[in-house]
Parts: sequence; structure tokens; C-alpha cells
Amino acid sequence: MNALFNNSEPLSVMNPWHAYGQGDIPMGYKPAIVVVDVQNAFTDPSFSAGGGSPLIERAVSNLVRLLDVAREYKVPIFYVRVAYDSPSAAGLWNYKAPHNRLVLTDTRWSKIDDRIAPKGEPVITKRWPSCFFETLLLELLHAQHIDCLLMTGCNTSGCVRASVTDAFSYQFPTMVIEDCVGDLTQGAHDANLIDIGRRYANVVSIEEAIQFLTDTQTQGNSSHA
Repeated sequence: MNALFNNSEPLSVMNPWHAYGQGDIPMGYKPAIVVVDVQNAFTDPSFSAGGGSPLIERAVSNLVRLLDVAREYKVPIFYVRVAYDSPSAAGLWNYKAPHNRLVLTDTRWSKIDDRIAPKGEPVITKRWPSCFFETLLLELLHAQHIDCLLMTGCNTSGCVRASVTDAFSYQFPTMVIEDCVGDLTQGAHDANLIDIGRRYANVVSIEEAIQFLTDTQTQGNSSHA
């Protein structure tokens, strides 16, 4: 696991984090990948909120590779996007992030970035930060007997973090793939991953994530041999 985002001082050392990050969460055997808000509103620099930061571009590029591996291994993929039927449906976002009112269901801003376009996988629409809140994601995961998640997408400090927190609340062991999530700034990205890694999830690299998928695939094949 990524030492920067997961390690903590020993319990004997008195520091603000002494009770956190004492170990990695054991992962399950039936993973799924969740792709959070990798849509034109957050990947296209021409959007009024200024999408397409270097970290988000890196995440999209790495997602192309990760999703190819997932499809090869038949790992379920769930895309989640934010979209609204009308500007008023954006609720309190109209105060904190008024650009969200432009992300309407029938506009290109709500469309998944073509570089990682779904290939028959479900696309779940949400209105609020967490992928779980008022969506069918939990039911779909249970229906496929998913027991752990690989979380990707943007923004690290917003909808990714909210989704990871809810995944923890629903007791899904979760990997957050550091180079498959992105944010507008490096500071927000790093600070939130440090916090996530010490509380709610295992923060890993794409290489570690692919190795996990490979190992899971190998174990699954062995059990059916």
C-alpha cells in the first residue's frame, strides 16, 4: 500500500493521528470498480468550473488501462455521473458550486468522457456527492454479490471522498487508486488521500490495483478448477 497515504506513527508516539491508520483493511474476493464523475463537466477545460486539471487528466489516462484490465477479467464496472433535470434540482449546489446547474441531463456536460466511455456497463445518475445517496448503486452491488470496491474518478476531495466514506459505512472494503483519482489541486488531492488512507480505505497505485485484480482472477480460476 502507498506509504504516504496509509502509514501512521506507532501507538506509543503521541501525535494527532496516533489512533488512526493502524493497518490495511482486508479486501474481498468479488471486486467491482466504481468510476465517479469522469464526465465532460470535470474533464473538459472549457467547462465554466475549469475541468481537466493535470491530476484529472492523469486519472483519465490511467483509467483507460485499468478498465481494459477489468473487462478482460470480467470485473463489474459501475459508472456514476452527476446530472440534473433542471437548474433548480441542483439544490444547495446553486450556492456553493453554481456551475453544477449547467450539468443538465440532456447536455454534453453530463456525458461520460469518450476516452473511458462505457461498453455496456451501467451508468448511474446522482445529484449529490456520494455515489450511494439516493441511487441504486448499493442494490446493484448486492445483486452481483460484490464484496469490495476499487474507487476511481474525481474530485478526490469531493465526490470520491464522500463515496468512499459511504462505502466504509456500508462495510465495503475499498481501495482508492491514487493515480486513478484526481482533483483541481495537488494539495486537496494529497490531504484528502492522507485522511482517507488513515480512516476509511486502502490507498494504492494502479500497479497495485491491477495486481490485486490479477490475483483475484487467479484465485477465482483455481477455485473453479
